[in-house]
Amino acid sequence: MRTPSRNPSRTSWRGSRPPRRPAVAVFSVLALALTALTVPAAHAEGATPPGGTLDSATKSLTWQSPVYEKGTVDSPDKCPPPAQDPDGAVCARFDLTVKPPAGQWDDNPEGGVPVSVQWATPTDDFDLYVYDDAGKQVASSAGTADPEATVIPKASGTYHVVVVPYDVHHNSFTGTAYLPEPTDAGNLTSFGGKDGTYDIAAGALKARVDFLADDTMRLRAAPDGTFTDPPGSHMIQTRPTPQKNTNSFETGAY
Repeated sequence: MRTPSRNPSRTSWRGSRPPRRPAVAVFSVLALALTALTVPAAHAEGATPPGGTLDSATKSLTWQSPVYEKGTVDSPDKCPPPAQDPDGAVCARFDLTVKPPAGQWDDNPEGGVPVSVQWATPTDDFDLYVYDDAGKQVASSAGTADPEATVIPKASGTYHVVVVPYDVHHNSFTGTAYLPEPTDAGNLTSFGGKDGTYDIAAGALKARVDFLADDTMRLRAAPDGTFTDPPGSHMIQTRPTPQKNTNSFETGAY
């Protein structure tokens, strides 16, 4: 009797039991599905806050925060890392890169990059903090003012702006940062005065000098030409009277 030959590349079975190979495939599919469920999404692991760059081409930046239904934390130390708060649901973040033109801070009245946050309801309160790329706090504004504003001294490099929704009620804020541009008032256009008070003008800008004593004077400058004291200011406790025995004279071209 002839014995049937077997094909080594094929596997035979008897009865109604199915082969075991499909079960292995099903197990593999289940394992992949479970892996997809347990591994966090890639964008959450590498979450990067929104950001922008200030340079010679881009002088100002604005950005908008999410809406916060209520206050979240009372300190930036309690803000989770960006990877754990990718949407800024707890604390708002903005990465600010500053590439100042050569000589930007040599003669600039601001002395750095102004950063501010402003919101619609003044009774709410957001607090503003700025850190350098090494994590050191370099500027902050954490009072009750609206807007909160600060300056990054002689800014150059990357900074991390963190805003804490301290006491808010369905509110958001608009952030602003800009590279200040030094401006020159221009040539002197007028000069005059008497009795201890003299006015100086250079275009729209006006300055006023009050001579109050032999060694004391008050100097004011108004870019728009209107002299006013800040509301509620206590800068001057008593307002002295200018000395009238003063005079001016022309010294010629200069």
